[in-house]
Amino acid sequence: MKNHTENIHTNTPNRYTGFPPANLTDESWQAMFRDLKNQIHSSKYTKLHGGSAHFRISGQLSLPETGDTQFQHYKLYINDVLRQIRKGNIEYCYYIYQICDLLKFEHDALKTRYDPAGRYFEVWL
Repeated sequence: MKNHTENIHTNTPNRYTGFPPANLTDESWQAMFRDLKNQIHSSKYTKLHGGSAHFRISGQLSLPETGDTQFQHYKLYINDVLRQIRKGNIEYCYYIYQICDLLKFEHDALKTRYDPAGRYFEVWL
């Protein structure tokens, strides 16, 4: 078990990591998820705020078709996921940083499962 744990910790993502590692299993993910919960603090808010100013993400200031920033689109996505899981639904995430943002608002209640074949996370409360 020690080698398994060491391997997990050497591959443990920080909160800004994108796609999960290609060899990630749900069992390994659950250990990473526990580590992330220890790193992330609950927010006093119930949803993701901000986005009134323009942000530069991936070199783009805003999305050309709408004028909205990428952060504004991201904020809408995270808040919609929060709304759906609070209704009792299962939602899907594809990046670890999305899970980290959800943890800020549902730290103790958030549950996850990783599907290695689809490389996505199921999230629910």
